[in-house]
Amino acid sequence: MPNNRIFQPQSHIVTNITNAKPAVVTTQEDHQYRVGDIVRINIPGIPFDQAGWGMRELNQKVVTVTGISSDTEFAINVDSTAFEPWIDADNDKYVPQVVPVGQVADTQYGASVNTLPSLVRPYT
Repeated sequence: MPNNRIFQPQSHIVTNITNAKPAVVTTQEDHQYRVGDIVRINIPGIPFDQAGWGMRELNQKVVTVTGISSDTEFAINVDSTAFEPWIDADNDKYVPQVVPVGQVADTQYGASVNTLPSLVRPYT
């Protein structure tokens, strides 16, 4: 039997993370996340001592979306005030991403396949 699971929303390129409490993540396109969604932050290292993206303290961290600022910004349950600052490394080969890994169970009502909220019900 084929695996027909649908995972939505997909991963997104990160363009900024603030040094704030809570930290605010900015994505390149609409993130489609909701409060309570669980995401992993991937900040790649760049080899050969090139300038990296900064904010390496968040690399591979699993965090919870705690607020939605706009279609491209969301807050996470992290105090990043003491972290190294975000740097725009302007590198197309190595890009930072945010990847959905879980969600609050009550957003699953009516789902017939494994999805995150944007395919289950329209936004309000």
